Amino acid sequence: MQALSIVPEGPHGAMKRDELRAEPQEEAREANRLVETAAEDGGVDVTSEVREGVPQETILEYADEIGADMIVLGTVGRTGLDHVLLGSVAEEIVRNSSVPVVTVQPSE
Repeated sequence: MQALSIVPEGPHGAMKRDELRAEPQEEAREANRLVETAAEDGGVDVTSEVREGVPQETILEYADEIGADMIVLGTVGRTGLDHVLLGSVAEEIVRNSSVPVVTVQPSE
């Protein structure tokens, strides 16, 4: 299993940095640590990577690079004006992926 976290560039990146006011690289590394821990607890081998870029483009490029069989993707769930202005990363990936995509909404 591969885990990929993206430090976003473009409109998604600016919005996320404004909302969180956190160090984007550290946030991405922490997300990968959570995935690594869950995978290891389940007996699944995992490697992880952090990349910078436009999220939908970077995820699709990475999937092609590693020959992924499937993409599992968390969603933010933007609606209304945010969705219209920023689009949906998950939607773009679903539309443009050459492999199946599973989307998962985070639990609160």
